[in-house]
Amino acid sequence: MSEQLKQEKNLLEMQLAEQIEENKRLQREYRITSQQYQRLLHRYAELLYTVEWISKEVEKADKRYRQLNRKYQSLTQSKVGKGLLAARAVRSRVGKIVKRK
Repeated sequence: MSEQLKQEKNLLEMQLAEQIEENKRLQREYRITSQQYQRLLHRYAELLYTVEWISKEVEKADKRYRQLNRKYQSLTQSKVGKGLLAARAVRSRVGKIVKRK
């Protein structure tokens, strides 16, 4: 009976050692997975901030474009505006010619 108890005790000690090793392995995996999760979460936050920033910049650019387009349309639809645009074009050509000399 004593021999049987010793074998059972040894078997239980081996099982306990295996469970301790398994526990350590699982703790390591958990720590690694947790770190990966934190990195992914941080990366997601950076991307979200970048998308929001790009969205705001696009809105600003679109607003600026609409303002310039409105000014250009008002210039091209009036006789005075067409004259101003023609004068600017001539001035630009003259400036290029003067710079060449």
